[in-house]
Amino acid sequence: MIKLKDPERGILNFMPRAQRLGRKLGPVLWQLPPRWNVNAERLEEFLAKLPSGFRYAFELRNPSWMTDRVYEILHRHNAAFCLYELAGYRSPLEITASWTYIRLHGPTQFKYQGSYSNAQLEGWARRIDGWEQETEGDLRLLRQRRLRVRGQQRADAEGPAHWRRLPNSRSRNRKRLMKSR
Repeated sequence: MIKLKDPERGILNFMPRAQRLGRKLGPVLWQLPPRWNVNAERLEEFLAKLPSGFRYAFELRNPSWMTDRVYEILHRHNAAFCLYELAGYRSPLEITASWTYIRLHGPTQFKYQGSYSNAQLEGWARRIDGWEQETEGDLRLLRQRRLRVRGQQRADAEGPAHWRRLPNSRSRNRKRLMKSR
């Protein structure tokens, strides 16, 4: 499925294998190459061909994908725009689904390097709490949005440790979030 093109065969090959994970299967993450420019039509076609009953997240590394049109396509399919930090860059903080997917690849200018400070993690905790508060009781936002946070597993194994240090804030879902990693 290079660049989301002709996905049928790849989907038919991949999804049955993923289903073997049963209840342990979390969201399926599709990471698009950083050198590939936006192709909203192909994204729409790809999403339409994905089987229902799964959660899909898209990590879009090329800034040309960060458009209202792409966010709307993801929203229509309840697919999450993956929020990420990588080498000093933070993606836009767009919530496109009734849940979200966050990848923190490291807080430095270098890819997959460094540890997040308590202050940085507290910032993320406040942001997540804010999203939870903004969506409570708002039926226009697909009932209640459920937030899922996953620490990026890195070679130095610091990814999960970052999320274990996530401050115990107002988040009612913290224990569930930690169990879902």
